[in-house]
Amino acid sequence: MGIIQTWDVASPDSPYYEEAMVPNLDQFLSAFKGIRLDDSDGGLTIEFWSDAGSLDAENAITTFWPGSFTSADAYNYADAAWHNVAIMLRGTGADLFEFTDEEATANEVDRVNMIAGPSLEIMATELAAATEEGFIPYAPTLGQYISAEDAATRYANLAEFARRYGHYYIANGPYFLSGVFPVEGQAVLSHYAAHPDSADRFSAFGAPAFPEVEIDGPARVTIGEEVAFDVFIDVFDGPYPVDDIDTVSYLVYDANGQLAAEGVAEAVEDGLWQVMLGGDATGAMPEGSSRLDVVVVSKLVAIPVLSSFDFVAAP
Repeated sequence: MGIIQTWDVASPDSPYYEEAMVPNLDQFLSAFKGIRLDDSDGGLTIEFWSDAGSLDAENAITTFWPGSFTSADAYNYADAAWHNVAIMLRGTGADLFEFTDEEATANEVDRVNMIAGPSLEIMATELAAATEEGFIPYAPTLGQYISAEDAATRYANLAEFARRYGHYYIANGPYFLSGVFPVEGQAVLSHYAAHPDSADRFSAFGAPAFPEVEIDGPARVTIGEEVAFDVFIDVFDGPYPVDDIDTVSYLVYDANGQLAAEGVAEAVEDGLWQVMLGGDATGAMPEGSSRLDVVVVSKLVAIPVLSSFDFVAAP
């Protein structure tokens, strides 16, 4: 349905045509080369060609997930199940509301709103009509995949959802919009218990996992002898897992402020790393106050953490 709408809503011959959609389609077509759908092996493979590449791997693939195929406003409503979009298409086709601000202004109607305002009454009317008609959008194509029974079930479920929660905004995430209060400017999200992900799956992102770094070692280092410094790295009052650390590097500055040694600390266990300075490194250091700087780079946060430890180099 998303593929069809990409062209249809910007086509003057379509009952759902909106002129404001044309620039979106033109921009898309400037790089688009083709689509091939292959189900010969019993599954479905979609091949997509475009000159609009991306340097970011996660943006280099066209997923065909609802709303992700193009930037056409006609499908960018949550994850936009076909039956949600179907009743919006009916409303725009009758010029009762429009998908874009430009079209709404030109026709002196509201822009479609799935959660509040006059749109709700229009959607209720169109849902009742679609249910009675057994309406399947783009039936010559989608009718091959959507049965009359499927459509009836979808519309019935949508009507029940709207009756319970007072809106038509349905997605498929771990939360759903269970209450809308436009006058108060408030909305209520409730946990969707049947979602396959546990409610705390992403709780680790509630606060940044900045490393808490503390260095321990001798206050006096004998010049020419090996010395070890322990680097303790915690997060949220517990040891920072080694697997979540990218690097723990160190710099040693001597009494003259010159760089005396540098390297990478060794992991001992979760929360503990060790900096080893050999006799050759300490042997080249002049007598006096010196400093060890440790830079911890986590895989979970973008900002590195610096910690320092002062010691005296002596004969």
